[in-house]
Amino acid sequence: MYTKRNIVVLTAIAVIMLLFTTAWNVFAVADDTAAWSPDLGPRLDGAWVMIGQSPTGPMVHNSFNTAQDAQGLKYTTYVEHSQCSPSVWGTFPEANAHSQMIGLTEKTGPNTARTTMIHYGLKTGGVQDELVYICITSWEATLVDEDHSTSKATMSFYLPQQDADHDGLPDTGQKPVLCAPYDATFTRLKLMPMCEPTPMP
Repeated sequence: MYTKRNIVVLTAIAVIMLLFTTAWNVFAVADDTAAWSPDLGPRLDGAWVMIGQSPTGPMVHNSFNTAQDAQGLKYTTYVEHSQCSPSVWGTFPEANAHSQMIGLTEKTGPNTARTTMIHYGLKTGGVQDELVYICITSWEATLVDEDHSTSKATMSFYLPQQDADHDGLPDTGQKPVLCAPYDATFTRLKLMPMCEPTPMP
């Protein structure tokens, strides 16, 4: 049989657990990861085909998102922008190559997200590739549905001397030497059937 002391102790434990659970729920609601719970909207994981606009017309790129959290609110983003002009259509004539784009994507609502990407314009052919520019790309995306999105974006270009501390990023307060806006669409890559083999002559 429970003594009065045991009953008091059990009651106190129950009250403490209740308070802890309530406090946890309050913090969870205040946290960004639960801002629009329970409907977090479509996830962004996986491979996407991106079509971006350029001075010479549409360009196709491959984009890939890997979730950083269980909720699918934050992603590492990789873009292979093979059709982009390393010289930015002659703006930086010394650049003859560029790195691929890496970045961070965060969902800002059930059907919205923002992304920051970085890549570098390079002059190759010497003992070591020479840095010509730093490019920061920023997207604001709207998910049309779970397989399609549209984005407004800007590409901000900085010169190497605008990174005086050599951390690979433009220093705080630096203004881009060029800011180029563009639109982009994304379509999720899905499984597609095998084709019929072409008969050999």
